[in-house]
Order: sequence, then C-alpha cells, then structure tokens
Amino acid sequence: MLKERDIEMVTIAAPNSLHAQMDQKTSPPPASTFVCEKPLAMTIAEGEEMIAVAKRHGVLLMYGEELFLTPKYLKAKEMAAAGAFGKIISSSKVKTFRPASPWFWDVNRSGGGAFMDLGCHGIAFCYFFLGAPDQVHLLPDGHLCSRR
Repeated sequence: MLKERDIEMVTIAAPNSLHAQMDQKTSPPPASTFVCEKPLAMTIAEGEEMIAVAKRHGVLLMYGEELFLTPKYLKAKEMAAAGAFGKIISSSKVKTFRPASPWFWDVNRSGGGAFMDLGCHGIAFCYFFLGAPDQVHLLPDGHLCSRR
C-alpha cells in the first residue's frame, strides 16, 4: 500500500513505541498528510526527528486530536470568544476512560501510561479553548488549567 502514489493521508495507529519507527520507514512519504495517534513520539528527540523528516519532505504531520473538529466544541469556543460566558478564568476536563488494549498500561510501550496517552485530551482542550494558560495544575478532581 505504501508504494501507491495516490494516497492522500496515512494514519499511524499503532502502539506509541512504534510511531517514530513507522513514520521514518515511510520515506519518501506516500501521502502529503500523516496523522499520528498521540503521543506523537516516546521522546522529545524522536518527535523532533519526525517533525524534521516531515518538513524535509513537505508533509503535514499532526497528531490525532478529535476535539478540535467536533461541532459542539467548535460552537462552545465560538461562544466563549464572543463573550457568551463572561471572562473565563478556569477550565477543567473530566473524562473517564478505559484503555482499549493492555499495552496502554505499559510505560515502555505507551510513553507514560494511560494518562500520557488519553489524558492529553483534557490538556489539549484547555489550550484549544483558552489559549496558553498562565498556570497549569493537575489535581485528582480533573482540574487541569486556570488563567487570571
């Protein structure tokens, strides 16, 4: 399949420990867009190398974050930007989850365990909804970030 030249997008949906290896084995890239499940890589160095390879080949590399494309979240962000909720000083995201595969619990394969892999949605939502926070907290009650 990777030898085909009319592929528009490749999705890397494998255990996190394989992301960088799979990304780098697809050179030259068969598509102009690579969507990689999160986290992008196991280490900062791996992530930076993946980004460098994408830039070198003119490929859009992104991690899979469905929140930014969900209509209800887009509408909520639009309403917040219009002042419908007043001045927002805090945001929290609570998500219950059960990892789909046992490898999520193995930090050597997941890159930090289930929170690293699944908890990033709440953090990404705060950035998406409020922009970069002034402070970041992680508390057991699900409170992730606040702004003054």
